[in-house]
Amino acid sequence: MQISRREFGALAAAALAFRAQSAAAAEDGVFVAGQDLPANLDPAQVLDVQATQYALNAYDNLYRYEGNPAKMQPWLATDHTVSADGLTWEFKLREGVKFHDGSELIAEDVVYSFQRLLAIGRAPAGPLQPILKPDSVSAPARYTVRFTLAQPFGPFFAMIPMVAIVNPRAIKPNEENGDWGAKWLASNEAGSGAYRLLPAGYVPLERADLEKYDDHFMGWSDNPHR
Repeated sequence: MQISRREFGALAAAALAFRAQSAAAAEDGVFVAGQDLPANLDPAQVLDVQATQYALNAYDNLYRYEGNPAKMQPWLATDHTVSADGLTWEFKLREGVKFHDGSELIAEDVVYSFQRLLAIGRAPAGPLQPILKPDSVSAPARYTVRFTLAQPFGPFFAMIPMVAIVNPRAIKPNEENGDWGAKWLASNEAGSGAYRLLPAGYVPLERADLEKYDDHFMGWSDNPHR
């Protein structure tokens, strides 16, 4: 059985709602999920099943595991190269990908996302911190991201899908005391994913309401519940 991104989205988030409580009735096209919800929506702060399920719908990654059995597939990136010594990795980005605020997702946003993750030091940051420093992530071109590792690290590519790419233009105005917007993003969203959060509909551990993002770069032709 092959599970597409849209099928996963329809089951995991639907167009409008994640809910932890049961419901007596629902509108056509709305799936009401009954699992625990994350207490924090920032993908750089929490990494568990619930937070990952949310992040896969609200955010995008350079590469992503798709299908059953899962295989690594290009996502925001179209391809990548790695040097013979395993230290330098370059990823080419798709052009024209839009964040939920309509701004284009470019290489500098990927750099910011990894630097923010390393600075906050939670979630998937732990394995990356010994081999990836903030100044070793760079954007040599508008659609090219370069990672220079301190030493070869076999699982590096496998970790790429664990890092959500965030929008610095949404986060920076909400930073407090150098927190990289951690307080704000815990209950808000700054992604480019297939669904976008409705902040007024988020109650920690209880509910998170999302709506379909019509301009997602993958389109909606494969979604029977559009």
